[in-house]
Amino acid sequence: MLEAQMSEADSRQVEIPDMDAVSLSRLLNFIYTGAAKAIEEPSVSPVGTWTYSLSATVFETYQIRATAEDELVWMEKDIKGGLKPVGPQQWRATLDNGDSLELCLKDGRMESRHKAHSDQVVQFSSAHSTEVEVQVQES
Repeated sequence: MLEAQMSEADSRQVEIPDMDAVSLSRLLNFIYTGAAKAIEEPSVSPVGTWTYSLSATVFETYQIRATAEDELVWMEKDIKGGLKPVGPQQWRATLDNGDSLELCLKDGRMESRHKAHSDQVVQFSSAHSTEVEVQVQES
């Protein structure tokens, strides 16, 4: 691809938009070494900006920040809540609007379960964060 007459040869870059950095790193490691390492979930910080999809063309972001007391706070627009650890790489929060939120960080992706207090509807989403993907890649 980089040596053929393709756009990647001109730019010297190959873009793979539908694969996250952690998966690509594991794939390349397997291709070059012929061995797959046992997957251990590294303990990484969830602090960063997370992007998730509402539809094929609509994306939203939320942030997780650490306070001076090393507590984690989840924020989206003007809604926030303190995250309490409930397991390895798992947190739970009651948001200031009364909704509940459960988060689980796995393979560099944040899986979330959001339950609205008004109608008890549960929404699931998967978010990514460039900062966290870099931490996972480097660990």
